[in-house]
Amino acid sequence: MSTWFEGISWNSDETLIAYVAEEPSPSKPTFNGLGYKKGGSTDKDCSSWKGQGDWEEDWGETYAGKRQPALFVININSGEVQAVKGIKTSLSVGQVVWAPSTKDVHQYLVFVGWSADTRKLGIKYCYNRPCALYAVRAPLYKSEANELELKDSSTEDVPVFNLTQQINSAFFPTFSPGGKYLVFLSARSSVDSGAHSATDSLHRIDWSTDVTLWPSAKIVDVIPVVMSAEDGCFPGLYCSSFLSNPLLSDGCTMIISSFWRSSQVILSVNVLSGEVLCISPADSNFSWNVLALDGDNIVAVSSSLVNVPQIKYGCIVEKTTKAAAWKIVLLMILLLLQVRSLLSSLQFSIMKIPVKNDSDSLTKDKHLGHFTRLTFLWINGRFSSGKK
Repeated sequence: MSTWFEGISWNSDETLIAYVAEEPSPSKPTFNGLGYKKGGSTDKDCSSWKGQGDWEEDWGETYAGKRQPALFVININSGEVQAVKGIKTSLSVGQVVWAPSTKDVHQYLVFVGWSADTRKLGIKYCYNRPCALYAVRAPLYKSEANELELKDSSTEDVPVFNLTQQINSAFFPTFSPGGKYLVFLSARSSVDSGAHSATDSLHRIDWSTDVTLWPSAKIVDVIPVVMSAEDGCFPGLYCSSFLSNPLLSDGCTMIISSFWRSSQVILSVNVLSGEVLCISPADSNFSWNVLALDGDNIVAVSSSLVNVPQIKYGCIVEKTTKAAAWKIVLLMILLLLQVRSLLSSLQFSIMKIPVKNDSDSLTKDKHLGHFTRLTFLWINGRFSSGKK
């Protein structure tokens, strides 16, 4: 489950925070028996038809009743807050991060923007809404003491750059520690097909300190959309999100969780070469989810249909193959003793059932990504259908 219209990001010296919040509620008109009444509405009026103003469509589900998301920057020393200007009102924003320093005197923010020109309702669990990465100038200036301070830029013409014009879906922007490249996820298969969730792809932009080059920057495919994979091979990327800092100490190896047929695994992805390796144990039916990174150390959780969740610690023991060694670091013993007796009689296995003429199906519906197997879970004599 993704959190689209959220985000908080510290700048490099930890004096400023960029964040996403609902825009302030505009003054709404009220009407009396003679018609329009000037002066705006009161709190009392807002609970009735008198103070509702123009109807605005929201994004539905958990976003029902929420106002337009907007970008703000706060100075943590002074407490001053300024809204980021220049962003079109037709864009709903989220997932903001600070961009590395540039050649000019300004600092920039990178964020995801969803256009209100497309359908809104039901985005919470859907990846098929077009979106793009944008860069906008932060409302800052340098004081006489050479310190960054906020300023009101409402009277200025603030440029906003579309960084991903070549692709119709881009979200979860992440910069490398040195600021040399920007990595992001894409659900272009979902956007192209209309499917709620299909095969994802991972991309990289080599970051320039010259802002004029941003709109024309080349988008490199790190993990392309996988249409049909051989048995035992990487089936494609099925990743709903990743950590805010997903890179190991080498600055180019990303650790992410992704579904591999009927289980979730932990992948090591070299964002420069595109090499993808599964570093969670391959000889089990456990599902794994990465929780945090520290250097080359990984904290994850693993569980299965008949095993309670366990917190695992892993470290990279082989630099070339990115092999990881894992051990249990936290197990709820009391819960385990109570639950184990209930689970001890249960067993399960994953049964792979080939789909006939799957290549023909992919030709007709290739936008759906990799769906070459029907998977069923066999649990104590009962079938439970799996998703792939």
